[in-house]
Amino acid sequence: MKRVGTIGFLLFFIFMLYDQTTPVDPLKDTDGDGYLNSETTSEYDANNRLIKQTVTHSGTSTIHNYQDKEDVETTQTALGKTKVTRNKEDLVSSVQIPNYDGATITYDYNLSERIRTIRAPGVVTDFTYNGGTKVATMKGRNNAGALVVDLAYTYTDTEQISQITNAGW
Repeated sequence: MKRVGTIGFLLFFIFMLYDQTTPVDPLKDTDGDGYLNSETTSEYDANNRLIKQTVTHSGTSTIHNYQDKEDVETTQTALGKTKVTRNKEDLVSSVQIPNYDGATITYDYNLSERIRTIRAPGVVTDFTYNGGTKVATMKGRNNAGALVVDLAYTYTDTEQISQITNAGW
């Protein structure tokens, strides 16, 4: 199945890229109306999951590949391949990113399936909760063990964040 959407961008909103002295490239403004003409084409698999998306004005594609039995999803972009692995509860357990020589970010969860720890290149971040679903604290330490993030969250009676305190500074 293919789904096609057309996106037009008004050039006067893109002040950093174009002004009155920089006309739109005629190859991207094929009808001469002053709009950047771009079409995004999306393709889906039988399970209605996005498998490919192509943007015409840049010529770039993003390709998704799903390996259901292994609970792995890979995404190929111009930056490289990102691999997402899920655990048996269908929660993200790791993400391998193309940056940092294929570094892996891992996620650990508590019994309530809330993130307990995120391990990323150079930092480990731990989360605690307020006895419910809301984050109480977030503490991140670098490889040397030094605290680099130390946040405490306070909530209103309606469970909206009312304050974030940087306890470590």
